[in-house]
Amino acid sequence: MSSKLKRRRGVPPPFLYSWVGGFKRPPGWGSPLRRVIPSFLSLLIFFFLFSLSLHQSGAAEVYDIDYYIVDKTKTPWGHKFYRTYQEIWEAPKGIKGYFIIIGERKVSFRQSWVYVKVGDNIFNYEVYTSLLKPTMGEMDMQSKALEAVKKTLSFLLRNYFRLKSLEKEL
Repeated sequence: MSSKLKRRRGVPPPFLYSWVGGFKRPPGWGSPLRRVIPSFLSLLIFFFLFSLSLHQSGAAEVYDIDYYIVDKTKTPWGHKFYRTYQEIWEAPKGIKGYFIIIGERKVSFRQSWVYVKVGDNIFNYEVYTSLLKPTMGEMDMQSKALEAVKKTLSFLLRNYFRLKSLEKEL
């Protein structure tokens, strides 16, 4: 055996130092908090200064994405509704920073409820709900998607600015 692999009797291998009690730590290890606290404080200071710089520059008010449509459907006919909705959707001018969630709740083997929610980071409202079946034709699917788009647009045009004012109050 080489001298590097020899161990003194009664001293556990190094990987046991952290959880076996009663043994001294090797020289130079010191308290574990001595290593953790400075790195934690430096991270905390960094994030504090970064958030201040964003707030002062006004970058927190800028939206990079106008809207985002999220697909949370589970069935093939739910995915078909999502694709139809996405093809019909045209975003209104001047309204930015919102998302649309199209989801689905399974009722039985051959049916499911599809819902459309509109919101931002704080508020989230369900604006449309309908029952979907796999036997629905293309025209029925398009009419339901068109109805959902109309309700979403009317909700956004009616309530968007009120929601943004509430968000600024918080």
